[in-house]
Amino acid sequence: MRVWIMELNNNFQLSCVKLFEEIFSDEPHHALNFFLHVHSFLSDLRCLHCCLYMKESGHVELADFALSKVIKERDLGVSGYYELAIIKERLDALPEAMALIRKVLTADPEHDRALLRRAIIMVKLGMREPASAAIEDIPLSNNFDLNEKTTLAAFNRTSDFWHAQMELFTETPLNFWEVGEAVEKALVEQKPFCLLRLGDGEGAFLMPDHTEDLMSLATVARRYFAYRWFGDNFESALPVLMSLSGKLKEIASNADIVAVPNIDWCRYEWANGNFRTLAGCLSSRQCIINTDGLLAESGVALDLTHGSVLSRLIQKAETVCLVTCHTELAQKLNHALGSNKVESIIIPPAHSDLNLSKLSIDRNHVDVFNDTMNLIKAYSQSRLFLIGAGYLGKFYTHQASMMGAVALDVGSVLDGIMGLQTRPNFEGIDLPAKFWGAFMNDQEAA
Repeated sequence: MRVWIMELNNNFQLSCVKLFEEIFSDEPHHALNFFLHVHSFLSDLRCLHCCLYMKESGHVELADFALSKVIKERDLGVSGYYELAIIKERLDALPEAMALIRKVLTADPEHDRALLRRAIIMVKLGMREPASAAIEDIPLSNNFDLNEKTTLAAFNRTSDFWHAQMELFTETPLNFWEVGEAVEKALVEQKPFCLLRLGDGEGAFLMPDHTEDLMSLATVARRYFAYRWFGDNFESALPVLMSLSGKLKEIASNADIVAVPNIDWCRYEWANGNFRTLAGCLSSRQCIINTDGLLAESGVALDLTHGSVLSRLIQKAETVCLVTCHTELAQKLNHALGSNKVESIIIPPAHSDLNLSKLSIDRNHVDVFNDTMNLIKAYSQSRLFLIGAGYLGKFYTHQASMMGAVALDVGSVLDGIMGLQTRPNFEGIDLPAKFWGAFMNDQEAA
């Protein structure tokens, strides 16, 4: 009988959690009210699950309200205090977050995640000396290695510099429809055009490094991205990437549209204490100060694809050349178009994408960089270039536009339309259906 009752209770709790998630997808506030009525019947773990589900869904204020109320009514222990501290930090309620972290460390002085959050919050509060001491207290682990420690310490000592960077930009970027119209105009008028995107990876190679601390931060970031892109070959790739960084600033200043991280992305990384990413984003934004080109957001390629603008541009272009690691993409596009106007230049994939795809590397991308630049010259008759080639792709995009083409640095969306989830923001939007469906819809309309 007791086992049966326990199983019944467990099934009831599972049903409550499932119903909560279903309601939340449509009516978050109604889901919150439902949770507040049933939370007393849920285990501590399932209560935390529901609150974290709200946070991870982007409703941090609802998560704050729910978890604060639950903690007042029942003891969720160290886990409850820690998760509420993270939520308070996301909301920039830093003194409240610090008070909760202190409760965690009082109960468990060796709580390594709480030791890390304490240091991060101190950095945000501008407590330079206490933050330095707190950073030294964090034990090295798989989640906090020497590179992370170097980054946190260097950012702490240079945080005034990065704060000033966050205040520099007030321009309103173009939306993706406006970007699409500018590209289409260039196609119609047979004019060259360059759309360049800069993210945190490019920003790592654009970071200022004129002080010891800035150099430490930049060095860790550059090595991180070099390994992510080139794997075990990253040591040999680094000098090439660094030699190109000055050229990257030049071509960004000459692009027709430069897409960079928006301030919301920067604030998100600040709120989460992801200081390496934040420094990269801010360095990419800094790069556009002296440009005459128009400004867009770094997610514009995804928006163009999801909004069916990219498919329209492909249909409008007389000829298309892809620079991609996907050997079958040109064939798929020609099939969808009912033509043979799409060609491709194949490059090696990024190291970080290998476990997400069936792709393999038989050459180092850096080693074929010059050959690829020459191939772009050979394909100069193509009107539209779509380039998904990471950091080196910025130079391919510039080269194609210099040859008179409309060149778009679309990046990882070429993975997305092939059904590969190589970026978190591809989740839940079914990019292949949106992209390939646009061709089918146009054919049916015709």
